[in-house]
Amino acid sequence: PSLFSVPIGNFFISAYLDGFATAFPSRWNINLAAGDTVTITPIFVATPVGVSPDSLAPIFSLPSDSFTLGRTFSLSHYRGKVVLVNFFYRDCSACNHEFPGIQRVYADPEFNGQIEFFGVDPYDGPSRFFSYREERQPTLTFPLLYDFPARSVESLYRILGAYPWNILIDRTGRIRYRYQSTTEDGLRAQIRALLAEDN
Repeated sequence: PSLFSVPIGNFFISAYLDGFATAFPSRWNINLAAGDTVTITPIFVATPVGVSPDSLAPIFSLPSDSFTLGRTFSLSHYRGKVVLVNFFYRDCSACNHEFPGIQRVYADPEFNGQIEFFGVDPYDGPSRFFSYREERQPTLTFPLLYDFPARSVESLYRILGAYPWNILIDRTGRIRYRYQSTTEDGLRAQIRALLAEDN
C-alpha cells in the first residue's frame, strides 16, 4: 500500500504484487477533481509463476532500442493491460513477416490504452539490434527490447526451437496463449476475448 498525490484528471490505475495475479477488476478508471480522495482495494490471488498457460508470467526488465534510447521496460508496470511478448531476431524471415500485422493490431484505436506489445531480441549484438527498427521495420511503434548477450528472458520463458514465439498475457498477469507465428486476425480475436473477460 502507498499514499501518493496525483494531479487533477482522468487516470487508469492498476495493481501489481509479486507472485500474485490481480483479480478482476485489474484496472480502474479514476477521474480526480480538486480535493478528491480515492481508495483502491485490489484483490490478489496467489498464483504459481511459470511459462505454460494459466501460470503467472515471469517478470522481467530490459532496455529498449534507440526509439526510446536509455529507457528500461518492466513487465510489472503493465498489469491491467493485455500484453504481447514477441521473441524475434533480425534475420528471422517469419518474424519480419508477422510484424506488420502485429503493428496494425497494436495501433488499432479499438484497443487504445488497453494493450502493450514488446519485441524481445535475444540474438543480435548492439549494432544489429539498435539499427533493426530503422532498417527493417520502420513502421513499428511498440518497444523492442534487448536481451543479448545474457538471453535471460529467453531462458526465463523457455523459448526453444524456431522463431518467432509469442506470449499473450491477460490483464491479471497470467499467460493465456503461447505459440509461434501469429496472424493479425488471430491476435485481434484473442485480444478481444481477453478484454471481454474484464467487463
